[in-house]
Amino acid sequence: MALEPLPQDAVEISAMLGKKLPGCAFCGATSLVIGSSVNETPDFSKTSVYQTRVSCECGASLFYNARTRGEAQRECFSRWSQRATAKENCL
Repeated sequence: MALEPLPQDAVEISAMLGKKLPGCAFCGATSLVIGSSVNETPDFSKTSVYQTRVSCECGASLFYNARTRGEAQRECFSRWSQRATAKENCL
């Protein structure tokens, strides 16, 4: 079964509106799209897999899969925040 989109929750809305995530590492844009999905019947496991994705208008994106939505969100946001800035990429 494919990933099924989930409605945005308070964590995702807060991250988008509060600008808690740094801008895109490639273009510097701060207008990011954040969303989560779930695969309730993955081929490789007996438990659901949650995915959170952060995407930019330039096409850059990062996602993380985990057993819970909260873990997927925390890890995805943490990894997005660790990326180099657009200015650092130009050096």
